Amino acid sequence: AAKHRQELKEKYSDLQAEMKKLMEAGRTDQAAEVKEKLAQLRRELEAQPPRPEKEVREELRRERRAVGDTVGAPRFERAEAERRHNHLRAAIENLQAAGLPDLAERVGQEGKRIIAERPQSRIPAGMARPGPQIEQLRGELRELRNIIQNLERRLDQMGR
Repeated sequence: AAKHRQELKEKYSDLQAEMKKLMEAGRTDQAAEVKEKLAQLRRELEAQPPRPEKEVREELRRERRAVGDTVGAPRFERAEAERRHNHLRAAIENLQAAGLPDLAERVGQEGKRIIAERPQSRIPAGMARPGPQIEQLRGELRELRNIIQNLERRLDQMGR
């Protein structure tokens, strides 16, 4: 299931890049077809069962090992923040490429708000259980998913 989910995510990312190129090239008919494929793929991703907490924990552990950090180490937090920042930047670029600069601006502002509201406390490096950190990440992920769903609904409404 995890492998299938990852394949779907990769395909979704590839289709997003393809749609961006088509929009930039002014090929709106083909971009609309790709947009429909993206919507279908998004529905398929949403229908996937949620990942077990154990699987999420293991993925976080692998990511930490990859950057050579322990739980709560500043370098890991910076890497995670940078990864999220890159995703937000890509979303903003995609919205601008789709001709939605106002929406792109709102996403940028919402991203800044989330960063500003995030607690600045550090988790001690020797802490054995990352529970609060995972809950914080889950909350931020839920918030970003809601933002993206709202944006997609608005895009669908604008397309009609």
